[in-house]
Amino acid sequence: MIDREKTSQLYDRYSRQLYIYIYGFVRSSETAEDLLHDTFVRFIEYSAKRAIDEANLKSLLYTIARNICIDYQRKSGKILFVALDDGLQELMAEDASDEIGLRETNRIVNAVVQKSDHVTRSVFIMKSDMQMTYRDIGESLGISERTAKRKMSAILTRIADALRENGLLAALLFFWH
Repeated sequence: MIDREKTSQLYDRYSRQLYIYIYGFVRSSETAEDLLHDTFVRFIEYSAKRAIDEANLKSLLYTIARNICIDYQRKSGKILFVALDDGLQELMAEDASDEIGLRETNRIVNAVVQKSDHVTRSVFIMKSDMQMTYRDIGESLGISERTAKRKMSAILTRIADALRENGLLAALLFFWH
């Protein structure tokens, strides 16, 4: 079992990143704080049952956080929302010429992200919301850097296709790359 001091060190080191990651799924500060707490409780429970490889602690924490977010979504029936960053929203508002275009673009992006598998959704959130490198994303999720890049490329292609089908600009997606 991981001792209290080690857990405290892990919390100090990863809680901010995990909070942002969880917030990317639930879009509620209060809920994200609760789920962050649940992540560390589950981590402690897990460590009491199994030996933990010190080299994979970060990956384990992200896996637990992702699973808790999935559980939360299933129980609450809430749809995940991925917001466009502020700079992108401003550009889109100029190009869309009204708020309706921005809302529609947001709706389309969210629909594509919602339909993606949980790992792809995690990659998207970590890259777009947290500006993490593909290497860090891969390490956090326990996948290769190449897989993280491939999943991001695939979701951006799906988003671009969906925007194109709806007559909205897809070129703005390159800001996420």
